Amino acid sequence: MTKYFNLPASNYEILCRIISACALFQDRLVFSKIAENCQFDLVVVLGNIGFLVSVGIVQGGMSKSLTANGKSLASAICINDPENIKECWNRIFSECAATRSIATHLEINKRTLKSILIHRIALALGVTLNPQNQSKMNQLLGVFEALEILRNEDGEYVFMNFEQKIIHFRSNNPSYSEESNWTRPTAGGSGRADFFDIVP
Repeated sequence: MTKYFNLPASNYEILCRIISACALFQDRLVFSKIAENCQFDLVVVLGNIGFLVSVGIVQGGMSKSLTANGKSLASAICINDPENIKECWNRIFSECAATRSIATHLEINKRTLKSILIHRIALALGVTLNPQNQSKMNQLLGVFEALEILRNEDGEYVFMNFEQKIIHFRSNNPSYSEESNWTRPTAGGSGRADFFDIVP
């Protein structure tokens, strides 16, 4: 587990746009170019890199690049493949010790008040709930909702049940081009998320 878990500064859709823009770089990520391609302020991109590093989508020190899991997710987003997008996120969260620990702090299929849910997730991640992190925690919940990991029922949250396996991402990555138009990634699908399930 990383010493400090960085929460996302933006919502699910913005995160996916940043990740898809990273796919254009074979090696070192150029954040100014990523911001330009996304038509975002550079501050938006830099504000989310810590989260992408914390969950294992981006790696490296001063010079950063996509991990293997990050490349698979970027590929799925670029071709707007809903099932593979969900499967890639599930694998990323399952292999990240910090996010995996959330499962030990939540009860499956039981309604939980948002305030309690946020405190339990913060405890699992080792995050202090100051005003800034409170806002970022809402972004994290939004990511989980988009991936059907959490379900909002009348203001209370239900942590979803999962199948007892991780569906492996199909390893045929398409080629990328700067001319490829980004379309809104869809996390929905018929299957339920299998977020924290670990292959023995």
